[in-house]
Amino acid sequence: MIAVGKIPLLLTSEQVINQVPSGVPFYPGVFDGSNNGVLSQAGEFFTNMSRFINFITHPILIVNAITGISYWLVLIVGAGGLIFYIAGNKKGLKYVSGSLLAYILLQTINKGLSLL
Repeated sequence: MIAVGKIPLLLTSEQVINQVPSGVPFYPGVFDGSNNGVLSQAGEFFTNMSRFINFITHPILIVNAITGISYWLVLIVGAGGLIFYIAGNKKGLKYVSGSLLAYILLQTINKGLSLL
């Protein structure tokens, strides 16, 4: 127990129970932080925030995430563009070639950054 003069600063639950008059109800959840739901939610919040800040402050993680989904994105856009081109829309061919070029560019950037 830490004390300043005669005033204790840190008390255990038993010490708090002994200091409360007998007629006053004691709520252990108020004094004991281990079974307090708000503290566990706060700890979970700060854990998630530290992951988010780590993700934002490291740009290679953002590039890896974008290049990770780029294959499926290019596949869907390219297939849609090919279907539009076959259906007679001439702009569909631009979507096919543009998505392929964007995929090649993203993979090149990812490979270049991973070499750093």
